[in-house]
Parts: sequence; C-alpha cells; structure tokens
Amino acid sequence: MNKWLNEYKALLNGRVATCPKCGGKNLSYGYETLKSNNDSGFGAVWCEDCRNAFILCRVILTDESARKKIVPNLPPDLKFI
Repeated sequence: MNKWLNEYKALLNGRVATCPKCGGKNLSYGYETLKSNNDSGFGAVWCEDCRNAFILCRVILTDESARKKIVPNLPPDLKFI
C-alpha cells in the first residue's frame, strides 16, 4: 500500500513513477467529486499497462492542479488492490 502512495507522490511532484505490481512506467491518476461537495472526492492511481490501481479516498480538490485531474468516471476496468 505504501508503495502506491509513494508513486502517487512522485507523480504529483512531476517525477517518473513505477507500478508496484508490474514495474511499468505508465502510471495515471484521476479524481471524482462527491455529488454533495465539489471540493472533495475520491480517486485512484493506476497503471495503464497492467490496470492495477490503488483507491484514494477523502481527497481535497480545491487547488488548481487537482481540479485539472477531475474525471467524470474512473476507468471501469481497473483492478483495485
């Protein structure tokens, strides 16, 4: 679990991140807002190669960089660990 969070932090800081499951270098992340409050939500970080993912809950979405990563829906084929 901590490996996923470390790689998520790397992505946020503009560094190359590595999938803890397959070793791929093609990680993505995104967020969905809560219907009751557009300033908070949940999200995921996932590997585009193996589709393994880690859920991110209670995400604050007030800064501009987070708002840019809001998606209507997380990809439906993700395999959450």
